[in-house]
Amino acid sequence: MKITLIRHATSLINIGGTKFLLDPIFYSKGTLSPANGGKMVNNPLVDIDFKNDTLNSIDAILVTHPHRDHLDEKVLEIYGPDVEIICPSFYKDKISELGFKKVLPIEASLQYKDINIKLTKARHGIGEIEKLMGESFGFVLNSSNNENLYITGDTVWCTEIEEVLNTEKPEHIIAYAGNAVLNGNKITMGKEDIGEILTHTEKSIILPIHLEAWNHCILERKELKDMDDKIIVLKDGESIEFNQM
Repeated sequence: MKITLIRHATSLINIGGTKFLLDPIFYSKGTLSPANGGKMVNNPLVDIDFKNDTLNSIDAILVTHPHRDHLDEKVLEIYGPDVEIICPSFYKDKISELGFKKVLPIEASLQYKDINIKLTKARHGIGEIEKLMGESFGFVLNSSNNENLYITGDTVWCTEIEEVLNTEKPEHIIAYAGNAVLNGNKITMGKEDIGEILTHTEKSIILPIHLEAWNHCILERKELKDMDDKIIVLKDGESIEFNQM
């Protein structure tokens, strides 16, 4: 399995010979207004520094939820309306309305080629802010050669995350971090939440993403690097490959 962080949550995931593009956004630096949290500067904070030809050869796109920092309408221009998009069934209509013709919704699980994809629940904040943020989801990917990966989606630590860790026992976890704040409320995982994942797993490798690219993400990479040797903090454009156990 190979994982490449492009920027923010956008990542390339090659698992079981199938290549997914996760939560793709391609905006140029500073072209979007800031979210109401953190430093009030335009988004994204950085440009993408990655060879586009690598992004061309994908099998499907995974979308956890269609907020503007997780799905860019430019994806339609780049990949065309017939690109396959795998998403929670809750968001099928909204994504289809953007012009995508091959939206594959997941209610509970979906078999895509040799990869079984399970839908997991996430919580994009606790309390009133969760109503504003809307439904959030993650995925568990299992390949036919026993590779597995848990993608948390935008979430804070909650019983839903704990349940996935206990039942799925993922070997690798892409954790949506950043400690994003909106209107004074925390809406994604911070350092303490990553610590909870560590506490509730034994051997899982944790890859925090969703860092240093959006103005309301106030957690910095340097705060996570020395937490534990099971935490791997990728730079934008950096890849890591895991050999099958």
